[in-house]
Amino acid sequence: MPIWKRAWFIILCIAIVIYGFYLILKIRERNHRVFEIELKKALNEKTREVIFQKEEIEKKNKDITDSIRYAKRIQDAILPELQTLKNYIPESFIFFQPRDIVSGDFYWFHRFGDYLVLVCADATGHGVPGAFMSMIGSTLLKEIAARKGIDSPAFALALLDEEIKILLKQTDSEHHQTQDGVDVIICEINLKTHFVRIASTKRPIIISKDNELVVLKKDNTETQQYETKDIQLSKGDTLYLFTDGYSDQFGGDEGKKIKIANVRTLLDDIKELPIPKQEMIIEKYFNDWKGGYEQIDDVLFMGLKL
Repeated sequence: MPIWKRAWFIILCIAIVIYGFYLILKIRERNHRVFEIELKKALNEKTREVIFQKEEIEKKNKDITDSIRYAKRIQDAILPELQTLKNYIPESFIFFQPRDIVSGDFYWFHRFGDYLVLVCADATGHGVPGAFMSMIGSTLLKEIAARKGIDSPAFALALLDEEIKILLKQTDSEHHQTQDGVDVIICEINLKTHFVRIASTKRPIIISKDNELVVLKKDNTETQQYETKDIQLSKGDTLYLFTDGYSDQFGGDEGKKIKIANVRTLLDDIKELPIPKQEMIIEKYFNDWKGGYEQIDDVLFMGLKL
């Protein structure tokens, strides 16, 4: 009988095949373990690298946040004290809510004899860039207000516009032209006679006069010529000055802007209430309207009852 037909040979061949499969499985299992070990090692290295990068980012973020918070302290120090304004006009409020830690919106006021000069301003941008512009604008306004010969709010606005262009090196050159600036309302109030002179770059001013709302705004928004609006007010009349961060906020039931019309309606509803109550309602209205939406800009809203 041939050897390949014998039982022991057949059994040996089967054993060899089975052992071959066994070896293949063992080799694959060993290679898989080696791969797992290498993969785990690489994963651990990546994890350590990610943790290190995370710690570095957190440290840098903390340094940046600390610097911004320090910048806020500087900005707060530049802003005049609200109590000082209340010393001049007891029934007054300032609702000031930056979008970020520091703000592009700012206010300023100073008394010159019987006159109180009040500024409500919105510098280009928000956050750190806006804060830089606000400090530039605030510094320039203080310097301009101290000059002799400033005979109207419109003249002060024109000088501010010119000074900003010079300081920021704004030219008509294609490579140097920028749009940075400050949207400003300047209000001059005679504290004895209540005669008010107002000039604005773009923003309207709403006045409650004899319990009726009056809106003062620039007649021609296309021209760069600034205009001074004069109005004789009486004791008990109220001025409202605000930046576009309030009226442009998205929210409500349909995710739309508040808009000036709604601001006017709100003021018409609350104009006869005490000033502290008005401030609470104005702040609540804004935050309720915003709801879960992100605040899109810095907010500044000022009210002064003469």
